[in-house]
Amino acid sequence: MVKPKTTKSTQARKSMTASKHKMALSAVVLSSKNPAKDLLASGEKRLSAFQHQVLSALCQVPPGKATTYKLLADYIGCKSCQAVGQALRRNPYAPTVPCHRVVAHSGAVGGFGGTRCGAKIDAKMKLLRQEGVLMDDNGHIDTNCIYKFETNA
Repeated sequence: MVKPKTTKSTQARKSMTASKHKMALSAVVLSSKNPAKDLLASGEKRLSAFQHQVLSALCQVPPGKATTYKLLADYIGCKSCQAVGQALRRNPYAPTVPCHRVVAHSGAVGGFGGTRCGAKIDAKMKLLRQEGVLMDDNGHIDTNCIYKFETNA
């Protein structure tokens, strides 16, 4: 079978049509009022299924609240808080997908950016305070600011 000869103008039209289709599809997919969910839905960065699950659940935590590694792990059905922490550590969408909103079960700030002290922890505390999370001078989160996921069980 002989293929019809395509000209540069035909190729350009096809390219423009594909581009318009992609933009329209993006507008449909990225229409929620949650920029973090939109960013995850964009597929811009490659994530493992587990990372995607952790980060998607995290998008439910509103500004002014924080959740714990344990609550997040329980919500997604994972038995390892540490695995959740590692998925958060590798969050390519931070701070839009707000991994800073996850703290230790004790209410302490916990880790951030692979460390448990220093400038990164100070930055995490600053982000939380800017969002309205209440904490004491030692960085312990007020229990009223802990977000508990709703379950259907």
